[in-house]
Amino acid sequence: MKNCNLHNPCSGVYGKCLDVKITSLCNGRCDFCIEKGGYDPDSENVKVLIAATNSLEDYKTVLILGGEPFLYPYLAKYVKGLENKKIYITTNGSINPEILNKDFYKKLSGLNISLHYYTEKINAAITGVNLNYNLLSLYINKLLENGVPVRINCNLLNTGINTFSKALKMAHLAKKLGATSIRFSELQNCPTLFQSAYDIFDIKVKDPFSEGCEIKIEGFPLPVIVRLTCGRVNPVRPKPKGIRKRLSLTKVMYPDGKIYDGWIAKSKVNEDYFSSSCHGEGQ
Repeated sequence: MKNCNLHNPCSGVYGKCLDVKITSLCNGRCDFCIEKGGYDPDSENVKVLIAATNSLEDYKTVLILGGEPFLYPYLAKYVKGLENKKIYITTNGSINPEILNKDFYKKLSGLNISLHYYTEKINAAITGVNLNYNLLSLYINKLLENGVPVRINCNLLNTGINTFSKALKMAHLAKKLGATSIRFSELQNCPTLFQSAYDIFDIKVKDPFSEGCEIKIEGFPLPVIVRLTCGRVNPVRPKPKGIRKRLSLTKVMYPDGKIYDGWIAKSKVNEDYFSSSCHGEGQ
């Protein structure tokens, strides 16, 4: 019987991390959205969210997600109110330049931007978000100038990045935009759009569950990580026969300020609805 690799996110490799679904508002319409149909409670006062986050004193890493975090009107106030935290934000690129200032920069440990194609037109077709890559590059460089690293997150899709040449073009775009790294990820729980990383990259790992699901890939213009999916979160792969208990130390806070031991898969709050996905884990 094989056990989960200790370097996998679901084995707690990232330590005590708080994923924050700061808002359910989103200007995108991604068909692969892992939060589609997810738990969507009413939003609480930002002061309550700040207090709830700071109450977890031993959770030093905070990953702010959505929805789209930059649509949350009190994002800057929330970030400013956090104490002794490493703060990361994942955005679809809809960055609000009005909150990009020194007070904001000095609180951030990193920004992740989800882009899924190297042309604006096709990325918009995939995500529903119209971006100007030249403008995005300006924002990225402002972040870098203020010591905030930026990573591009790119999902592998059978309708998008599905060949090595496309992955290479995507990496060159990330480099051109000024990003410090890029992560290509296989989809979770979305077999209709799933694209295997094994068809694109030279990957020696045969079993992501036991051998490790995050792989460094050489030969690109910037650092590249490929995140594989195992049968725990991907129905097109065989389910692991090892330990089934979720070992991740990640907690999740929703817009109502309530904190859970995992992501809620449906609209009801019940232990039976905790998702087995690992979509928020990892910086």
